[in-house]
Amino acid sequence: MPPLLGAEGNGLRGPLLVGSIAAFIAAYLAIRCLVRYFENRTLVPFAVYCALAGLGGLAYLAIGGPDDPGDSVAGQGEIGGAPPTHPPWVVAGVLRRYRPD
Repeated sequence: MPPLLGAEGNGLRGPLLVGSIAAFIAAYLAIRCLVRYFENRTLVPFAVYCALAGLGGLAYLAIGGPDDPGDSVAGQGEIGGAPPTHPPWVVAGVLRRYRPD
């Protein structure tokens, strides 16, 4: 925050102030609407959504999921080139679609 007060902050203070005010208003309105919603309603719709999303994720993994879960985006594993880690059932090939020759 101190660099924004000096010369490096020239041209940034206005947009930063407007963005901060807009974020405050949006957060206030969101909280106000949620408080009003929960005065007369429950979290049952959210629980149903979570259950469906979880079942959908499990179905995606059971049907096939990614082509080869052992590959990372860069092909080099996690940060620093370490091999990726996966749950044991993926490593064992239960959910893996890749079949070695």
